[in-house]
Amino acid sequence: MPDQPVRDIWEEALGRLRKQMSAAAYNTWLAGTTGMYLTHDELTVSVPSEYAQHWIQGSLLPIMERIVSDVLKRPVAVVLDVASDTPTRTVAEVEPPAALEPAAEKPSRGISSFVLGARPDPQLTFDRFVVGDNSKLAYAAATKVANDHGGDYNPLVLYGAPGLGKTHLLHAIANEAQGQGRTTLLATSEQFVHDYVTSVQKKTTAGFRERYRSPDILMIDDVQFICGKVKSEEALLHTCGALLRAGQQIVVSADRAPDALNFRSPRLAARLRAGLPVDVRPPNRRTRLNILAFKAARYDLDTPDDVLSYLATRQFSSINQLEGELTRVIAHATLLDEPLTLDLARQALSVASASPDPVPLTIEAIIRTTAAYRQLSPADITGRSRARPAAETRHLAVFLASRHTDHSLAYIGRSFGNRDHTTVMHSIRRMERALSTDAKLRADAEAIIQIASSTFAGQ
Repeated sequence: MPDQPVRDIWEEALGRLRKQMSAAAYNTWLAGTTGMYLTHDELTVSVPSEYAQHWIQGSLLPIMERIVSDVLKRPVAVVLDVASDTPTRTVAEVEPPAALEPAAEKPSRGISSFVLGARPDPQLTFDRFVVGDNSKLAYAAATKVANDHGGDYNPLVLYGAPGLGKTHLLHAIANEAQGQGRTTLLATSEQFVHDYVTSVQKKTTAGFRERYRSPDILMIDDVQFICGKVKSEEALLHTCGALLRAGQQIVVSADRAPDALNFRSPRLAARLRAGLPVDVRPPNRRTRLNILAFKAARYDLDTPDDVLSYLATRQFSSINQLEGELTRVIAHATLLDEPLTLDLARQALSVASASPDPVPLTIEAIIRTTAAYRQLSPADITGRSRARPAAETRHLAVFLASRHTDHSLAYIGRSFGNRDHTTVMHSIRRMERALSTDAKLRADAEAIIQIASSTFAGQ
């Protein structure tokens, strides 16, 4: 049971939120929530269902955190947990209105007002996408969609093997369009299917339709995972139809051309083929070299041309792998406090390919390695910064410390700036959820442990 002070804090925050929302929106999404636990920098709020958690996370979390921080007079993050030991309260069958409605006069909208789903990664923009012969047409089509309201390329289908930049372009479209005041919804195919199935189970299909048919631009990543799910295919077909009739834009990514997608619905396949399919191919050596040079410029470390050339000529599988190898060699040089040379790069990658057996690690080794890997300082991780890069890296380092050392959660908390047991548990649970769906994060975690094991073994 939550203690009464936390209940009171959340009730005060709810009172302020109620004044900025319609009664229908408040009753639909927030009336069933409860303040549960409070640490110095996090408030855990219980929500009645995964569907409510997903919707609140995507649409209300920024203003919730601002209001809770105002109530407590210090920066506080809000963590949403689905109630597990209380009866689930279903979301009412209503048309969900916009999360925040104007009071007397229509206010100017901040960037969060244009995000209906998960916020796009602010690092994935058009000016950070390295264009090559392999991606020139996809880049041109994506920029036109983001800047043009005419809908000439609708739907736009970006297809190609995993790890070639399709997801980057989706996030770039969202970032660019939101900067112009257009609403966007960016979802993975798994999120689309999950939202649809949950809405059927909870009898909230009107809310599902409102969510996916209201944005100016709807983007679905990895649409191939919807293939064969008959009801979800039907839901996507009707969603696309409604958006196209309303003159709204659809963008999807897939691992193969629309003709090769094994949809059970021929109408959905035809709908995607009727748009503009654009393939994203693997980059050639020159483009790989340009990508590496662009990424290396972000690091506070001189990366010689022969090192970049060596990385560009290695066996290629994806841009993620290319960037990961660059990160490995730079982290290796940073941790050893040695200049980055071709020999050191070869050594770093030979260690990674050897997959050494796990060795006992210290928390300090994990903190230093994770910080170097994410281009931060150890103080950024153990300090109080709530900036997104520092906070996400801190969660990852805490999780790795819990898995690769024998220390108690209390000891780990003390090592990360005297954080308490509850905060450590939040970090671990958050990373467990993220690692279950994020392949790149899993690769980063494995790389960090490999680097730490090879660099700090025996220390």
